[in-house]
Amino acid sequence: MDANSPRWQPTVRWAAVRWAAATLLLAACQTVLAEEARQWLDRMAQAARTLSYDGIFIYRRGSELQSLRIVHRFDGSAEQERLLALDGLPREVIRNHDSVTCILPAGAPVIESKRSLRSINTGPLFAAPGVPDTYDIRLNGEGRTAGRRTVRLSVMPRDTLRYGYRLWIDQATALLLRSALIAPQGQVLEEFIYTSVEVPVAISDKALRPTIGGRGFTAYSSRIAPGAQEERRPFDRRPVSHEGSNWRIAWMPRGFQMRERLVGTAPEDGALEHWVFTDGLASVSVFIEQFKRESDRLNGHSALGAVSAFGLSVGVHQVTVVGEVPPQTVERIGQSVAAGH
Repeated sequence: MDANSPRWQPTVRWAAVRWAAATLLLAACQTVLAEEARQWLDRMAQAARTLSYDGIFIYRRGSELQSLRIVHRFDGSAEQERLLALDGLPREVIRNHDSVTCILPAGAPVIESKRSLRSINTGPLFAAPGVPDTYDIRLNGEGRTAGRRTVRLSVMPRDTLRYGYRLWIDQATALLLRSALIAPQGQVLEEFIYTSVEVPVAISDKALRPTIGGRGFTAYSSRIAPGAQEERRPFDRRPVSHEGSNWRIAWMPRGFQMRERLVGTAPEDGALEHWVFTDGLASVSVFIEQFKRESDRLNGHSALGAVSAFGLSVGVHQVTVVGEVPPQTVERIGQSVAAGH
C-alpha cells in the first residue's frame, strides 16, 4: 500500500511526532548532564582551594614517571601548600599564600625542575571561569581511584587543534583524584593519579615545613604559583596593545583571543615581543625577536610532554610559538606570522 494514501498518513504523522519528541527529550537530557558536569568542575576548583588534604600521587609524562606528596591547608582565608618529590633528585615547593619557594639541589636546571614539580590541583581547569563552547563537556559515569568513588568527566575539544581532559572527581569531597591530558589521536600525554589521599580536620605546621635545604641546595622564590607556565626567557617587559605592532598573526584556532602583548628587552638579545593567546583553557605564546647570531635560528618542531614549540625565520627575525596544544597548531600559527599590518 502507498505510504501517501489516506490510510497510512495518520501513522506516518504519529511516527514523525514521536521522533521529534524523542529528539527534544534527548537534547534536554544532554543539556541537564552538561550542566551537572559544569557544576562538578566548579566544585572541583573550589575543593582544591578550600579543603585541607594530604596525599601521594603519580605524575606520568611520556615514559617519565614521578611520585610526589602534596600537603595542602586552607585556614579560611588563604592557602598553604608543600609539594615534595619522593623519587629522583630531592626537590620541594613551599607555597605560603601567594609566595612560592622552590628548593632544588645546587646546579639543578631551574625551569625543568619546576615544571616536573607539578601539582595535580592546578591548571587551566581550576582557573577558567567556565568551559568554552569549543569544548564538549560530558559525564561519563562513575569510577574508583585511591579507594574512593569518583565521578568521571570528559572535557574534549570539538576540533583537533587543542587537547582534551579526562577527569575523576571524588564524590565525597569533589577533589580531583585523577586526570589525563588527551591528544587528538586519543593517546594520553600526561596523567596524574592519586594512590592515597586523606582529608583530615587539621594539617599541622610541621607537615608544611620543608624537609630539605641548607648546604648543597638553592631556594628560588617568586610570586608564580606552582605549575604556572614558565616563560621561555625572562625580560624587562611592559604591556602594550596589538595596534602598535609591526607584526601580524593572521591565524588562530577558533575561540582564541589575545590576552596580552608584551614588548621589552631580553638579556643580551635586544628587542623582544611576546604575544599571549588563550581560548579559556589552552594558551599559546608567540615570541618575536631579532637575530644576534646565525646560530640563533631555530627552525622546525620541538616538544616536551604536552608542550609543543615551532620556530621559523622571518627575515632577520626569529619567530617561536610555544603552547600546550598539538604540534600542527603551533606550526600553523607560526606560518601565519608576517611583518607589516
